Amino acid sequence: MLYLLLYRQIQRVLVSGGLDGIIRVWDLQQQPPQKTIVAYGNAIYTMAIAPDGKTLASGDSQGVIRLWDLDSGKLISEFTAHEDTVTSIAFTPRGGNLVTVSRDRKIKLWNLQDVKLVHSLEGHENWVNQITIHPNRIILASGGRDGIKLWNLA
Repeated sequence: MLYLLLYRQIQRVLVSGGLDGIIRVWDLQQQPPQKTIVAYGNAIYTMAIAPDGKTLASGDSQGVIRLWDLDSGKLISEFTAHEDTVTSIAFTPRGGNLVTVSRDRKIKLWNLQDVKLVHSLEGHENWVNQITIHPNRIILASGGRDGIKLWNLA
């Protein structure tokens, strides 16, 4: 089952992922997928493309984040970020950090240079379902079953 789609504007490709654990990269000029990335069988619940268009991040049902080279399809890095399903991820505007949220009610900011946890934000009483980062500021909005919260990532 297809779960989500992302559009990579730089090269006009579409990236799809879903419960089957497979990421597909589609060239919008062709019908079959340009490449297939197997994400080791865990259901993919969220993906994000870095601002430079070169890196794809995926989050799965086991709390694992994987970073992929979008051009080659090769795995760059893999780390366990949460104790439950990763429900949303977002790159910071400059692309050096990744924010992840989960059903474990935590929001985490990761430095991608060395894959280190920078901040762990807690305050939601229930699952966190979605995040978005303001493109010009370091303000994060998170939404969950208990409402919307705003966070300063500075």
